[in-house]
Amino acid sequence: MTWRLGVLSSPRRSRGGGEVRRRRGGASAAGGGELSPAANARLLHLIRGYSDVIAGQFYGHRHADTFRLVYRDGRPVSWAFLAPAVTPRGAGSTSNPGLRLYKFDSNTGKVLDYTQYYLDVANARSETHWAIEYNLTQYYGLREVSATSLDLLAERIRSSHDSLLFTK
Repeated sequence: MTWRLGVLSSPRRSRGGGEVRRRRGGASAAGGGELSPAANARLLHLIRGYSDVIAGQFYGHRHADTFRLVYRDGRPVSWAFLAPAVTPRGAGSTSNPGLRLYKFDSNTGKVLDYTQYYLDVANARSETHWAIEYNLTQYYGLREVSATSLDLLAERIRSSHDSLLFTK
């Protein structure tokens, strides 16, 4: 934990961006349930405490395409993107392999957008090709990728009676 705090504190001192990579598994903060409740509480405490440094969290191989938000005092302060897996779930599965390409600002590290691709293995005859499923900002009409904009999107989804929001 001391190492992590040092890595997260360094960008605050230098006014730059920070990067911490989690190498194994997912995290309960992302809805995966791999962490104990105590470890998840520590992770959320860390994310909340360093939300000015942590751009967001990226999780893969969840067999789901979703996002999570982290709140502090009722205000959204961070986000986690959960990308689909490159492998389908298995025999009889309806999930297609997914691949996500993120667009970053190379100077700030800020996530600007992402494009979600899929491979339609169920309808493949001989040769398969990755196809664009959607682009985050275009599809959902977002001006930016931030905890605030994703919170507004989540509210739109929760209260939506607009079936066009869910056409994919």
